[in-house]
Amino acid sequence: RESKLTAWFMLNRTDSDARSILYHDIPYHYTWNDACTAWKKRIRGFGSTVGRMFSVHPRDSERYYLRLLLLSVPGAVGYESLRSVDGISLPSFKDACIARGLLQDDKEAYRCMEEAITWKMPSTLRYLFASLVVWSPAPIIDGLAFWDAFKMDLCEDFHDGLGRRTGF
Repeated sequence: RESKLTAWFMLNRTDSDARSILYHDIPYHYTWNDACTAWKKRIRGFGSTVGRMFSVHPRDSERYYLRLLLLSVPGAVGYESLRSVDGISLPSFKDACIARGLLQDDKEAYRCMEEAITWKMPSTLRYLFASLVVWSPAPIIDGLAFWDAFKMDLCEDFHDGLGRRTGF
């Protein structure tokens, strides 16, 4: 049985229109057909389409890098094509991310935190923040700026004795 990801690979092999669309944007242009486990071209506009992509903690490294490639590489026809850069097949998704320049700055760490803020609790955000600072695939260039960007979200559950939020 095909998964949505492997069906996307198949779609890219057979439909040239799909090759310019990133994986997470496919639901805007195609619908998922459970009966035949395949993507079908949308007939009407996308209206209130919801597309979901699982979040992955950076410490789950190969899945994290796979997700990063899916967010950045349109038209992949398989896992091998995601790992290929300029015709060279690389041994891991991490190597492909490095070769594509996706880990040269801390932009991905910011994007990871911004996404997590939409649905995680502050205590979990603090764990993610610490993990990114310590284990991030690309070093955080300016740790203080990274803290300043997210400190209110990280400290949202801290209050003074009177029930007021404390500020940093």
